[in-house]
Amino acid sequence: MGLVPQALQQLLQAVPEEPSALLYLGQLCEGAASAEFYRRAIASMASQLRAVGAAAEPSQAELQAMQSGNTRAVSVDVATVRRRIAAACCSLVELHMTDLW
Repeated sequence: MGLVPQALQQLLQAVPEEPSALLYLGQLCEGAASAEFYRRAIASMASQLRAVGAAAEPSQAELQAMQSGNTRAVSVDVATVRRRIAAACCSLVELHMTDLW
């Protein structure tokens, strides 16, 4: 248990704005610090979507393709990033419902 602060520092130094690292930090920390790491991860992933020209929300055509099971119509990378953003948002909501309310 005493190694958590050292692990946090090493993770921050290794990959300061890598979404995966920020999500791990969100899990390792508590309260407001955890929420801040989740927010930073979400912002970083949203900027990844903007960099490839994808909207954070799927288009109507993509929604219809997903509902019909045609997953080829949705870019795998974009869909994966969107899922990760959704999961991070859920983690942030859970944090607010338990620790930060």
